[in-house]
Amino acid sequence: MNVQFRQNELNASDYQALRKACAMTLLDKNLLAAALNGSLFTVSAYIEDKLLGTLRVVGDGAFVFLIYDVLVLPEHRSRGIAAALVNRLTLEVLNRGKIPYYGTALSNIASQRTANRAWYVPAWACVWRGRFDGVLTQPTS
Repeated sequence: MNVQFRQNELNASDYQALRKACAMTLLDKNLLAAALNGSLFTVSAYIEDKLLGTLRVVGDGAFVFLIYDVLVLPEHRSRGIAAALVNRLTLEVLNRGKIPYYGTALSNIASQRTANRAWYVPAWACVWRGRFDGVLTQPTS
C-alpha cells in the first residue's frame, strides 16, 4: 500500500464524503467550508487520488494547536493510517516551536489507541457534555 500524505489539500466535498463514510454528522456546506478555512492546517492520506483519511489542527495559531477530526475510511482502519497522520501533524506543530494537543472522549477507545500509537499519553480528563440537541439542523444531501 503506497500511501501519500498531503498537507492543506483537503476540499469540502471530499471532507463531507469522508465524514459520511465514517458515520459522522454531516455539516452544512457553508459551515464545512468555514471549518476547513478556519483550520490552521490539515494532513490527508491518499492512495493515488482516493482520500483514505484526514485530520485537522485547530486553534489560535499562537498557543493552542489541537489535533482534531481524525477520520479514516472504515475499510482502511487498523493499518496505522490514523497514527501516521497524527505523527505527521505533530511534527509539523513541533517544527513550528509549538506544543500540539490531542484530545479524545473517554468513551472513544479507538481514538485513545491512535493517540497512544502516536506517542501521546493521557494528561487530564474532561467529562462535561453540552445539551445541544436540536441546535444544528442536519443537511438533506
